[in-house]
Amino acid sequence: MSPPPYQPYEPGKPGGDLPAEVRVPISTPRFFPVRLVRNVLAFGTGRMSEVTARRFRDDAHPEAPPVTAMTFSPLSVRETGAAYVFDARGLRLEGYRRLRLAVEWTELDRVVLEVQSFAALGLEGLRVAIWPHDPHGFARAHRGVEATWDETAGTWSLVLAKAPVVPPEKVEAAVVGLRHAGHRFTGEVVRSFG
Repeated sequence: MSPPPYQPYEPGKPGGDLPAEVRVPISTPRFFPVRLVRNVLAFGTGRMSEVTARRFRDDAHPEAPPVTAMTFSPLSVRETGAAYVFDARGLRLEGYRRLRLAVEWTELDRVVLEVQSFAALGLEGLRVAIWPHDPHGFARAHRGVEATWDETAGTWSLVLAKAPVVPPEKVEAAVVGLRHAGHRFTGEVVRSFG
């Protein structure tokens, strides 16, 4: 069964009311290490493809995309089969064997949706940053979340997607899902650069 076609969320329009639950599938890039090695060696020996060579001569071709790690390593974006589900009670992770997570909105002080840009890698990331009322109690109650702790920001980070460009419909779905958090979510999408 295929999912329904993407419809942007518009409050006040028919179908614009907050859905009972919003599923945001997790997507990650898949790198091809053999191609990376082959492309780096070709570059080092001067035997690179014309397409790659054109990307390095962007002064002659201003329309060429910038040179990033993706210049040397092509990738594909794949759905992992797991998804974050947002509803009136909270958010939960489904379909991921290594981590079980279900958080109620009442456990949190604030949530932020962030699009991170990693220019050197040519990737963007979409994540939800959460600030619990009691960080120590949160870590004890949710075993396994230690891996999602972001010490520099003092938050837990839940990664929804990594891709060359995060699809707008994935950002929109996350915004709609996070509206269930009420006053904890401002509705704003923060952009940062890594």
